Amino acid sequence: MTYLPSLQPARAIQAAGTAISCSIALGMLSASVLFGLSLFPLKIFDGLAAFALCMPLLTFQDACRYIMIARGDIGVALKSDGTWLLVQCLLITGIVAVGPINFYTVFGSWAAGLGVATIVILIQAHGLFSATNPLIWFRQTRHFSGWFSSATLLGQCQSQLVVFVVGAFLSPAAVAGIRVIQLLILQPIQTVLTALTSVLVPTLTRKLTAREYAQFSSLVSRLTRLGCAAGLVLVLLVPLGIFLITSLFPQYEEFNSLVPPVAIQAALLCVYISPVAALRAGRFGAPIFKAQLLGTLCTLGSVLLASIYGDANTVAWSLMGAYVVLAGSFVLAYRRSTFTSYVEESAGS
Repeated sequence: MTYLPSLQPARAIQAAGTAISCSIALGMLSASVLFGLSLFPLKIFDGLAAFALCMPLLTFQDACRYIMIARGDIGVALKSDGTWLLVQCLLITGIVAVGPINFYTVFGSWAAGLGVATIVILIQAHGLFSATNPLIWFRQTRHFSGWFSSATLLGQCQSQLVVFVVGAFLSPAAVAGIRVIQLLILQPIQTVLTALTSVLVPTLTRKLTAREYAQFSSLVSRLTRLGCAAGLVLVLLVPLGIFLITSLFPQYEEFNSLVPPVAIQAALLCVYISPVAALRAGRFGAPIFKAQLLGTLCTLGSVLLASIYGDANTVAWSLMGAYVVLAGSFVLAYRRSTFTSYVEESAGS
């Protein structure tokens, strides 16, 4: 997302080829690990062999999508993912109509959608890249990809560990209440902002590559102000959120008190998403990782204490407090970064 937009067309095609090869290699490695785990006679590993068969295709389609977005061909990526969703929905609808639904029928629908989506993106992207040595990709991106991957992995581990910690100390009903409020309020905002980041990072990268520093800074500032305004709107809509949950999900009415802290979490996401996109465009991997590490430590520590000594409300407010630290860390990292050195560093790499 930040490397391909900075290259000349000929080099971008070559780099895309190395990215494709790398994705296939990682998919095969993941498939081997999943297949090995499926050999253990544990119920938790049931179905992993089926996923193992699809991993190379999944990583390939994922890489193709991001290459298209990095090139500015967002429509191609949308066609592929839209086809995937359409095929899956049609098959599941048909399965529900004719018989019982189970893991393998759902998985088969998902896999069929993945296959058709891959064909669609291959047809659209024909001739734009060709597979080469995957090790080249690691050499070309080694100075920032490791930081980005580590930060992403840390964020994913944080989400899973929070669920584990909360589930270990609170009742199943409290855990369900927290998850429902997060899914209804926080998850949609995260999904939209992730999609916007995928579009924003290549745009900012091109401005840095063209030495349009003033335009770069102005765009980030405008988007940050827009994010602040969107966050304020989310907070002001808290009463509406409580009303909708009471009306549509009355079984979770007792957790309406969680809506304000979760809404503030979503608002903070809107605030710091533009600085994070700017840091990614500038390939400031280390500051991103450090900010994510600080946020993760604050999150796990506060959630652990809140789960031991408090209840669902305490956990929700502790998560909100950790998001304040995370947002402040990203904004501070952005303000301390010197983006005018980007072109010189890129040329040297």
